[in-house]
Amino acid sequence: MRIGFLVLITSIYSISFCQEWRAFTEFEILSIQMGLSPSQMKVDPSTNDIWFTTGTRLHHLGEGVSEHITFTDHSITGLIDFIEVKNGKVWMITANSVSTGSLYSYNGSIVNHEVDLGVHAYTIEFDNEDTLWIGSDDTDGIGVHAFKDGGFVAYDDMNSPVIDLNIYQVLEDSYDRKWVVYESSPSIRLWDMNTGTSELYSYFLGHNLTQFIQINKVVQAPSGTIWIASSDGIFKFDEVDEDWISYNTANSNMPINEVTDIQFDQTGKMWALFKDTALAYSYNMTDWTVFDSNNSDLRFLGGFQGIRSFTIDTLNNVWTADDDYVYVFNSDGVEGWANTDELNETTKLNLYPNPANNEIIIEGVDISLSMEIYTVLGEQVQNHQLNSGKESFSLDALNVGTYIVVFKDHNGTIIDRRRFIQQ
Repeated sequence: MRIGFLVLITSIYSISFCQEWRAFTEFEILSIQMGLSPSQMKVDPSTNDIWFTTGTRLHHLGEGVSEHITFTDHSITGLIDFIEVKNGKVWMITANSVSTGSLYSYNGSIVNHEVDLGVHAYTIEFDNEDTLWIGSDDTDGIGVHAFKDGGFVAYDDMNSPVIDLNIYQVLEDSYDRKWVVYESSPSIRLWDMNTGTSELYSYFLGHNLTQFIQINKVVQAPSGTIWIASSDGIFKFDEVDEDWISYNTANSNMPINEVTDIQFDQTGKMWALFKDTALAYSYNMTDWTVFDSNNSDLRFLGGFQGIRSFTIDTLNNVWTADDDYVYVFNSDGVEGWANTDELNETTKLNLYPNPANNEIIIEGVDISLSMEIYTVLGEQVQNHQLNSGKESFSLDALNVGTYIVVFKDHNGTIIDRRRFIQQ
């Protein structure tokens, strides 16, 4: 079979990471092809590139290029439902109402891995050992596939604690345990493959989970704690009591109870997507900073046009999109918003190389500026005065890590922020 796809380079640009939401209107050229808001957005941790999917198309946003890939000549069957990205390769699950779910990978060319995932597949995630876990429906009694080194292992009720229910998600935690979520069910199973034991947590077994909730996402925080996003709030797993602590509008200032996704940024904030309502973050699960259609450019229209997904890259930028725009927010703690219709950097300043090796160079200074360098925890480690068009600065005294550079004019007004990594 002839495999075809079309790659369209839509724009070349330089991203200025700043602490505000920004609508990248270069993506207006994609509005005809997009038409839908992304069903899923993922970051490639090896390159920090952003990938998202709409219908039968992949969209790729990286430093210096944005592109969308349209698969032609029936090279894929059905719509792209879920993606996972690692080491420059995109893994895709497709499904429709008349064909079985299929697994594809894309790395410049499309590969069909020809595995029957049942009528529907619901999740695709890597574990700690680069095994790809795929949850699907109970066709032929198979609920989970594990894919590694080109081969598949199927787990069902005959060879594992995974019973014949639709598998919505499989997450491996830092203790090498699997958390298995059942679609349209208020239940989650903890499966320890090392010991062969498992534990089912459910309202019907007396656990602190709401009776009629739908579990939408399970994640592990940097601290190791397991969290659930659900149709009735957010739940945290207490390892000591082996039960769940609930957070909802009754005991937390959440805008609504239905949470479709939660993720953690590098400063420890939890970000939550509240269905058709808001994107918000919290440090303490009590107070929330809420971004909605009333105080930002973000559009929560419901259906397939409003925001349905988000992701956080390795530079702590939060990315989201609707059917017309892609937005980015730098999550280092400064709250600010911009209603821009142009993809312009805040200034013409250029900071390089990034990552840096004991030196950075600043170009494009046309007025007297001060430059302050901070750690991600807010500690100032350097302070310089800029007076010329190009200057270099030694970083020999800085430890390896990520740093924030703040540029101020003679009045002390912040005019730009940048980030760099000291290697």
